[in-house]
Amino acid sequence: MTALIFLRMTEDWENTSLENITFYKRMGLVKTIIKMWDSRFHVRYFQYRARIKEIALSQWSLPHVMEIPEDIGDDDWLIPSDDDDWFNYGLSNFLKHQKEEYVYWDSLVNTTSLKFRLHKWFDVHNVIGSNNYAIKGSLIKRANEDQKFTLLHDHPESIKTAQSLDATIGEHKDKVFSCYNQHPGSFSVLRRTFERSGMIKVLPVGKLQELPKSMKWIETEYKDMLKVVGDLKQIKVL
Repeated sequence: MTALIFLRMTEDWENTSLENITFYKRMGLVKTIIKMWDSRFHVRYFQYRARIKEIALSQWSLPHVMEIPEDIGDDDWLIPSDDDDWFNYGLSNFLKHQKEEYVYWDSLVNTTSLKFRLHKWFDVHNVIGSNNYAIKGSLIKRANEDQKFTLLHDHPESIKTAQSLDATIGEHKDKVFSCYNQHPGSFSVLRRTFERSGMIKVLPVGKLQELPKSMKWIETEYKDMLKVVGDLKQIKVL
């Protein structure tokens, strides 16, 4: 059994530009919003995202891929993720003992945009999150190309596609094996605030929350994230 993180959404942030980005190609607002970010903050958007990605990749204990391996085994696992998500070091051992083809668990949500907040994914949401599920190779192998894309890229719809393929489902809402980061540079946050006000008001306010004891496995990354967000000093507009 091999467990691999499937990195679904990323850019080579340090070496990209507005002219050659592929990550957000489908989103018409992206250039406007990134230009606005760069005019508002001392840290340019691509520099910020490069640092966030660096924190995530240095935290992962599992190897990652960006394509489905040709030799994926029936009992191997793919764990979809964006380039700003984190995972518990015990996830691989947990998956080794799972018999189902589609397994999901709970995730901590670390919010550092608009306000500081820590909560569990399923305390607020009733759909599968960005990085709190895994798919067995046997399920991937019998999916067609559209189904593979949904399983790996469309997390809210992934479980429905798994069920349509008669996959066995393992629910483990009592376990937390991942952390989803909702940070100032998350494009979902940027797009939402821009569409509401024409601005990108994303810096957090309020009191920091301490990590629960059960989440001490992300203590280093949590502090690193707070440092990166803290470095986003807004340029004063006269």
